[in-house]
Amino acid sequence: MFAAGIKIIFVCLAPAYLTAAGLIFAATAQNITPLTQAKELEAAGLSGRALDIAVAALKQNPSDKSLYLYTLELLPENAPIGPQSQVTSHKSQVTAPQNPMTGDFRYATAVVPSALTALSAAFKAVTVQALKKNKDYYGYYLGLCKLQRNGGEIIKALSNCRKAMELNAMPYSVYRELGLTWAQAGNKIKAEETLSQGVELFPDNRKAYLNRAAVMEKFGETGAALKDYLRVFDLIKEDKAAGQPTEIFFTNTKIHELSKKTPPQDMPNMRVPQKPAAVSEPLSGQQAVALGATVANAEKCAQDFRSELANGLLETAARTSGECLKLAPSDPDLRKDHAGLLIRLGRYEDAVDEYSRAAELYKKRPMAAFCLVKAAETFMKLGLQADAEEAYRTALKTSPYDLTALNGLAGILEMRGDIKSASGIYEKMLSAEPANARARLRLAEIETGLTLPEQALASLKERQAVDPKKISPASEDLKLFKDITTAERNGAVDYLKVKNHSLKGLILEKQSEKGPRLLLTGAGYRLYLSYLSKDAVIFFEGRPITLRDVFKLRDNAGAPLFNKAGKLTAEGDAALRLAKSGKKSWLLTYEAVPASPQAEKANKEIETALSRGYREISEPEYLWLMKATDCPPEILKNDPVNLLIITDGARLRYLLCYLPAPAVCSNSINDKLPSYIEKYRSGDSDSIPNSDTSTAFFGTGAVKRHRFCENREIWTGG
Repeated sequence: MFAAGIKIIFVCLAPAYLTAAGLIFAATAQNITPLTQAKELEAAGLSGRALDIAVAALKQNPSDKSLYLYTLELLPENAPIGPQSQVTSHKSQVTAPQNPMTGDFRYATAVVPSALTALSAAFKAVTVQALKKNKDYYGYYLGLCKLQRNGGEIIKALSNCRKAMELNAMPYSVYRELGLTWAQAGNKIKAEETLSQGVELFPDNRKAYLNRAAVMEKFGETGAALKDYLRVFDLIKEDKAAGQPTEIFFTNTKIHELSKKTPPQDMPNMRVPQKPAAVSEPLSGQQAVALGATVANAEKCAQDFRSELANGLLETAARTSGECLKLAPSDPDLRKDHAGLLIRLGRYEDAVDEYSRAAELYKKRPMAAFCLVKAAETFMKLGLQADAEEAYRTALKTSPYDLTALNGLAGILEMRGDIKSASGIYEKMLSAEPANARARLRLAEIETGLTLPEQALASLKERQAVDPKKISPASEDLKLFKDITTAERNGAVDYLKVKNHSLKGLILEKQSEKGPRLLLTGAGYRLYLSYLSKDAVIFFEGRPITLRDVFKLRDNAGAPLFNKAGKLTAEGDAALRLAKSGKKSWLLTYEAVPASPQAEKANKEIETALSRGYREISEPEYLWLMKATDCPPEILKNDPVNLLIITDGARLRYLLCYLPAPAVCSNSINDKLPSYIEKYRSGDSDSIPNSDTSTAFFGTGAVKRHRFCENREIWTGG
C-alpha cells in the first residue's frame, strides 16, 4: 500500500575501491566486529555502507543472531528482491531526508536499486539457509516476514510474523515487523494496535515512536503522528548523547511539517500552554499561580511517570500517574498507560475503569477498540463474563474486524454453549484474515462435532479404516474419526508427502463444495503415526529425556503420549505440536498432573451435579443435542432443561440431567433428553426429522412433525 510514492535512495559514500570485504578485513585487523563497524557507519549517516558491511559479514557468519537482527532492521522497506548481481560503485549522491514507512530517518542516502536488490537477495539466501538449520529462532521468521512484505506477499508475511511472535513475544522487533506488515496490508486498526503494544513495552525506544508516527501519518492521523514525533524529540533531549544529527534534523522537520497539517482539534498538547478559558471574575494571585503550575506540571508529571515505569518502580509509577491524571484528566494515552500499569499490579477492578474511560476519550479512534479489548480481557480475569462480552461487542462497533475482539467474543460464546454463534464469529475472522489458523481449526472441529455417527462410519469405510461390513459405529470408531480428521487439519497429508516416496493407498481425493480435498486412508493415518512417533522420540530425547522415560510421558491432563506398542497417541500428537511451539506439554513419571484452582472448582461442581442425577456428555454429543432438538443454547441451559456447562480451565464440560425421577434434577420436560443421547451413541439419527411433515394415513393429509423446540421455545403440544 505504501510502496508507491516512497522513494528510498541509498548511496555508498565510501570510496569506490573500498569494498565491504575490504572494510571487514580492515576492521578485523583492528579487533572491531562487523556489527560494531556497521553501527558506527550508521551513526555517521552512512546507512548504505552499514548495510553493505552487515550483509557481507552475515554471509560469512550466518549464525550471528545479533548481526542478523541488526541487518533485518537496517534493510529498507520495499527493498527490491531479485537475482544477486554485482554491486557496482557509484558517485555519492546526498538528498534531503526521506520518510519511509518505517519512519526511519536514516535513509537520507541510499544505494542504487541494482545494489540494493543484490543485498536483499543475499539477506534472503542467508535467511532461507538459517531456517533449515534452526526452525525455533524467531528472528529468521521476522526476516521472511519482511522479505515477503517487500515482495507484496502480505498473507505469507503476516503468517511468518505471527510465528515469530509465538516463538518469542518479548523483543520490540516482533511488534515492529508485524505492525508494519499490517500497515502494508492497509489494516490501520491492527497496525496501530500492534505498534502501540511495542511502544507500551518499550516506552523509551525512540524507534518505536518513529515507526508508529510514520504509519499513522500515512493513514492521515497527523495529530497522533505529531504526538509521537514530539515524544521522540523529548527522548533525544533527555539523552543528549543519543541523537544523531540526521535523526534530530528529521524529527524537527516532521514536527514543523505536521504542525501545519494537523487540524486544531487533533493537535496534541504543545509546549506552549493553551490560553485558559474565560472566567467570570479575575483570578487571584494564588489561583493564577495554581493554574499556571497545573499546566506546566502536567507534562513533567507524565515524563516522571514513564521514567519510573521504565526503571521498574511500579508502585511509585502508579502513584505518579494517578497524580498526573488529576492534572490531565482528558489525556487518553496517559489513562491507557495508567490502566496497563494497574494490571501489572493486580488491581484489576481499577484497571477496568481506567480502560473504559480511556476508550471514551479515544472516541472512534482505533485505540478505543484496543482499550475495550483490554477491559474485556480484564473482566474475564475477574470472572465477569457478561461484562467481558459487552466490552468485546462495543469494541467491535468501533473496529468490526478486530481479530482479538472477535476471538475473545467467540471464546465467550463457546463457554456459554452458543456454538452456532461462535461459528459465525470464526467465519467472520476468516473473511478478515483467510490465513487465521485458529479460526479455521475451530470451525473444522465444530463441523466434525456435528457429524452424525453414521456419517462418521461411512467416512471411515471410505477411508478403508474400519471393517466395511460394520453396521453401527462403536465409541472407538467415533474417536478414530475425530483423530484422523484432527491429524488432517494439522497437516498430516503434507507431512506424508515429505516423509514417504509414494502416497498410493495412503490418501484419497474427495470432492467437496470448496473443491477437492485430500484425505487420509486408514493405512495413511497409521503410517503418519509411525513416522511421527519416531520424530517424537527424537524430539523428546533432545530435551533431554531418556528413551525409557520418553515412552512413559503423559500430557498435562495425565493421558499417555505413547501407547503400549510405542506409537504416538492422538493426545501425544497434540502434545508434540504444543511442545514444538515452545510450550512444556508433557509430564515426567514423577510429575503430578497440575490441578489449577479453576480445575478444582470445576471438579467440585461436577461432583455435586453427579450426586443430583447429572451425567457428563461429550462436546459432539452436546452439538448433536442442539441439532436434534433445534433448541438454542439459552433454552438448554435454563429451566426446565438446566443443562450445565462448566469450564475446568482446559476445556468445557457438558452435563445433562440423565437419571429419571426421583433424581433431584429430573422433571417432566428434561427427562426426554437422555434418549436423544442414547440414540446418538447407538448411531440412530432418526430423532432429527428430515422434513417438517410426516406421511399420513388414507389421504388424511400430512401431519406436522414437531421437534423438542419450536421457534426457539420448548414445544409443549399447544
